[in-house]
Amino acid sequence: MMIYREPLKELAQMISSMHPRPIILYDMAHVLGLAGPYYQEPFKEGADIVTSSTHKTFFWIPERDHRQ
Repeated sequence: MMIYREPLKELAQMISSMHPRPIILYDMAHVLGLAGPYYQEPFKEGADIVTSSTHKTFFWIPERDHRQ
């Protein structure tokens, strides 16, 4: 499996001179568990807003357990 980093730094540099500056929203629902120094740190790279969802990050949630 290959996971590619999003070009947040490059995007932030590209829009830095725009007025008004666009907001960078990064949805990392599929890679949230990888966030950090070994994969990608979106806020440090220029993202203004980061979204995610726990149902794609946490594999077993008792309330959704259909094995019962």
